[in-house]
Amino acid sequence: MNETDVGALMHDCMIVTMKLCLPILGVALIVGLFISFIQAITQINEASLAFLPKILAIGLGNTGKTPGGRRGQAGCPRQRISSGSGGTTTASGAPSRLPR
Repeated sequence: MNETDVGALMHDCMIVTMKLCLPILGVALIVGLFISFIQAITQINEASLAFLPKILAIGLGNTGKTPGGRRGQAGCPRQRISSGSGGTTTASGAPSRLPR
């Protein structure tokens, strides 16, 4: 495995991580902003009020009930392993379709 393979593998790992985390973090961000807006309007400054709605929203996001809940997990690339001939293959031994 040379430097370009390691760089490509790290790039693929970061993309998969972002696809898995961003939908759930986006839901938490939107719910947090909404709760903060309600707290600002009503002048209720209680920090614990934001936890329950965020936990419920993240739980719904994990079960796939939100629009982006499970979308990122379907396209996870397999780990690429360099074969002895210099070609790139997946963990199952099939040729990789991922660019170098």
